Amino acid sequence: IIGVVNKIDIIKNDKDLERLKEKVNEIYNNKFNDIVYISARDALDGIINKDKYLINKSNINSLYKSIDKNFKQICEKKQIDSKYKNLSIMKENLLYKIYSYKRDLYKDISDYNEIEIELNKSCDDIYLYALNHMNKFKRKKVYNKNDFQLLRKSIEDLEQQCNKSIEKNYNILIKKAYSSNIIKNTINTKVYFSKSKYLVINYNNFPTIKRNNKLSHLIDQFTKENSTKVENNEVALSNYIHKNITYLEDEVITTLKDKLDCIKDNVNEVKYDTFKNKYLDYFLIKDHIKYLDNIENILINLR
Repeated sequence: IIGVVNKIDIIKNDKDLERLKEKVNEIYNNKFNDIVYISARDALDGIINKDKYLINKSNINSLYKSIDKNFKQICEKKQIDSKYKNLSIMKENLLYKIYSYKRDLYKDISDYNEIEIELNKSCDDIYLYALNHMNKFKRKKVYNKNDFQLLRKSIEDLEQQCNKSIEKNYNILIKKAYSSNIIKNTINTKVYFSKSKYLVINYNNFPTIKRNNKLSHLIDQFTKENSTKVENNEVALSNYIHKNITYLEDEVITTLKDKLDCIKDNVNEVKYDTFKNKYLDYFLIKDHIKYLDNIENILINLR
């Protein structure tokens, strides 16, 4: 507040004016930011008549200066201080948003890479399990009908175990890849080994003579030709089964590998699209983080 004492033109000498100022200061010293003494009449006459002497005598310029100092300059300073304060708040808010964003980003990057590691490990484990399972039969040198029946049962067990493991791992990873409760565009995870044509053996192509008793064995001794034929058929059957198992192994491993590759492609595609929709192309992430760091450093260095 500026205190303005008017009508100093009626005070005829300087001593009276000084006594007035002392009294005013005594009464109003703590009430105003500044006290100015003017003659409004002299100021008005001087401005109307363009009389510089009256204008100076009126002391109106001192009031203008006080107004400029106590209102305009202080106001401008407070406006600037207010803008700095608002900018400082904005800076802190931006830094907070950047820190929060980067925390989420780094977590999602970690999840992104973790999915790939888990995906590869789970697929490799299933693949190696199937490979070892098939090698148990391939290591045998002699095959017969009973062995082949056991193989069929083993293939059915392998199919069941693979389907169980694939479905379990796929459901876990595809949920992580979507990073939401809305799961869509899933694929069929089933593999089918037990329907292979190599599990069907036509035993009619390999007739054999049964040796159920001593008599038949004795007869075989007198019929070497027939005995040789039986042995040849048994060898042929064994070779045929061995060949089928080799083809079966290739088919099982190829079928499983194709399914696992399909699952990898699906999970990777989903996690890539999910990440891209939330942030940007994953392959641009290094540049993205670099830009964020630059903005962060600029804000931190602001004073």
